[in-house]
Amino acid sequence: MSILVFLYLSIFYEIKDDELIISNLFLKSHIPISSIKKITKTRTFMSAPALSLDRIKIECHKISYVISPVNRAQFISQLQKINSQIKINL
Repeated sequence: MSILVFLYLSIFYEIKDDELIISNLFLKSHIPISSIKKITKTRTFMSAPALSLDRIKIECHKISYVISPVNRAQFISQLQKINSQIKINL
C-alpha cells in the first residue's frame, strides 16, 4: 500500500513559463508548449504517468504523452493561453 501512495505522490504535471513538465518517479519530461499540436480524450490502458483512466493524450511533433490532470478543463485552458494553435478533441 505504501508503494502505491509513494507512486501517487511522485506524479505531477506543471506548466512553467512556456513548458509543460511531466514528472513521476522514473521520468521527468520538459515539453515546449509550442510543440503541442493536439489534445484528445483517451481511456487507454497504456502505461503512462497518469493515475486515472480518464486521461488525455498530448500530441507533439513525433511523440505523445498520456496524462490525467485533476482539473482537465483548466489544465487545457492554461495550455491554450500559451499556444492557441492546439487542436482539442474531447
